[in-house]
Amino acid sequence: MAPKSEQRKSSCKACHQRRVRCDGQTPCGSCSRARKPLTCEYSAPKSPEASRPVHRGTACLFCR
Repeated sequence: MAPKSEQRKSSCKACHQRRVRCDGQTPCGSCSRARKPLTCEYSAPKSPEASRPVHRGTACLFCR
């Protein structure tokens, strides 16, 4: 098992599409067993601002 700094939080694109558990390695165990290690790709991590929901109209509540 890889140290926490090397582990990924999300599954690779192939595991996500096949809906199987991904171990976060490169290539992951599922892709290696499927003999498709070249298709094991991870998406870029999202920035914290991108994951924050946008609430419209809440600024006006503070102005009241």
